[in-house]
Amino acid sequence: LVVCLAEAPTGLQLTGTVAGGVADAIAPYVAVLSLEVGDCFVLYDEFFYVVTPVACSDTDALVNLGTFAVDGDDYPGEDELKAERNERCPQLAEELDLPNAADASGTAPSADDWLVGVRVVTCDVPVPTR
Repeated sequence: LVVCLAEAPTGLQLTGTVAGGVADAIAPYVAVLSLEVGDCFVLYDEFFYVVTPVACSDTDALVNLGTFAVDGDDYPGEDELKAERNERCPQLAEELDLPNAADASGTAPSADDWLVGVRVVTCDVPVPTR
């Protein structure tokens, strides 16, 4: 049994339970880095490295285009990472022959992510509506 708690003004508050344990509680969510190119997913709130795999027929889904590593020890800055993402992610979409390659985007590590060793940019694009 997994107990779900949330912080409330009066302390911790029980928000629910999940029978079966931790694996059942997190079952619908996976790390975006564990997806294969072409897999479809939806984002999980603001945690952009955690996603829910879905069928590519889901009109709210994104298609995983892959990732690329960023080199260096010093954080290059959000603008530089976004510029590199905006250049490279559409190229990955074109390689998959997706009609909406220009809509490709993704996520880049924040300064805090960089401090803990995240050096990967993810790329995705909305499911095309051919």
